[in-house]
Amino acid sequence: MYYKQIMCTLLVVMFTPMLGMGSSSVLTFDDIGYVTIYGDIPQSYGGFNWDSDEIGYCNTTFGGFAGTGYENGAVSGTYAAYSRDIKVSITGNSFFSFIDAYFTAAWSDSLNIKIMGLSEGMVLFEETMIANTNVPVQFTANYNGIDEVLIDSGVEVNPHLDDSKVFFLVDDFRTADFVPAPLPPAIILFGTGIISLVIGRKYVGSMA
Repeated sequence: MYYKQIMCTLLVVMFTPMLGMGSSSVLTFDDIGYVTIYGDIPQSYGGFNWDSDEIGYCNTTFGGFAGTGYENGAVSGTYAAYSRDIKVSITGNSFFSFIDAYFTAAWSDSLNIKIMGLSEGMVLFEETMIANTNVPVQFTANYNGIDEVLIDSGVEVNPHLDDSKVFFLVDDFRTADFVPAPLPPAIILFGTGIISLVIGRKYVGSMA
């Protein structure tokens, strides 16, 4: 019985590729096009799918934003993405790595933002950060091998706030291509040796 468990564990380790990152890119939302106040993010922008009911982009220099987080949400340039719903899903056309991004609360300080990384609907990563209205806060994710980033700032994670005050901005959304890396030959050789040893001990034990 123990031999089978050891064998299964070794096989999983040997044939599961290591995770790696390819070339990275930063989405600044400044290269989409001019808007006076706000607009929709094109579906193909940055190679991701953007639901216009959940997220858009805005010109943070618009005078009507004075005194709110919308005024402070841009990290580079003058544009930033902003949430239109309490949950925002950003999906890729292939697997990718979510490296980091900057978040700013739109209306309320000490805003809890739960950020999840999913692969084929399964949550692989989940962390909660706190954002404020006065300055963007960097969130370092390093979520590898995912196909969706799901961001939740609703009343479930902010029970102290009204659902009209839980919106946020995000800028400098940095991702990288997901590149599965093969196992080094030394690990494969080591695993093969262990498997041979296990098989040999099992054979000797059966002969006794």
